[in-house]
Amino acid sequence: MENIYKIKILAFSFIIGCIFSAQGQNDFFVHFYKGVPFIEQNDSIKPISKGSVIEKNAKLVINKKDVVHLIDDKGEVYKISKTGKYKRKELKKIDAEKNSSSFSKAFFTSLWKQFTNAVASKKNKSAVVYRGDDIFLMQDPMDSAKVYASEIRFKWKKIPNKTKDYYFILKDVETGKLTKFGTPTNKLSLFMDDGMLKQGNSYQWTVTETKYFNENDLSFYNFRLITKSEFKALEPDIKKLSNYLKSLDLNKKEIKATISEDYKIYY
Repeated sequence: MENIYKIKILAFSFIIGCIFSAQGQNDFFVHFYKGVPFIEQNDSIKPISKGSVIEKNAKLVINKKDVVHLIDDKGEVYKISKTGKYKRKELKKIDAEKNSSSFSKAFFTSLWKQFTNAVASKKNKSAVVYRGDDIFLMQDPMDSAKVYASEIRFKWKKIPNKTKDYYFILKDVETGKLTKFGTPTNKLSLFMDDGMLKQGNSYQWTVTETKYFNENDLSFYNFRLITKSEFKALEPDIKKLSNYLKSLDLNKKEIKATISEDYKIYY
């Protein structure tokens, strides 16, 4: 029995290794795009999204006014805006954007690994059928986010054809207190001056379809309201990343959204 167990472990490790080797170090992932670029693969067309991988037998199609930023395992960023169809071997010939910031390179290397893990994870999962509260509806703030703002805007996915209220639930991690709001929309704002939220505290939030829920059955996203001194400590890194994104021609809104989504800091 012990030998069979060892064989199963080795087989599982081999499968995982194959998945990661398939997503080799030559893979490019989409980090940012404008317009309507798409991917051609096996006589099919699919739109790109953040985290899309340009696979070996695929072509990245760039139309007029399209812009795509790709990242690789070294943390390099490749900006493509010239109209055309690009195979992966052609993408490898494009020069990376200049980047003297070691922090930015480390940041994009980490992001590349996250995209790689996400692709491997998808290959291991079968299709998920929606069954209500057993899927994550939460979107912003992301899980494990740091927030430094007077207003916190929560957003979650809309459920098609839903007519009844969503129930937003906020939990104070320190006290365990739960606060519940019913709302017909998929957005909700809370403010620091209403006494419910306090800098330096950690919270959890989730959304459910029913007002009568079992807390143990819910999945929460975590966030922390960081203090001024904590934000000051993060500012140098935020500035480095902002400057580099600006050099890639992202505007202020796009830069802030990228930092929130990828660096998990909302400010």
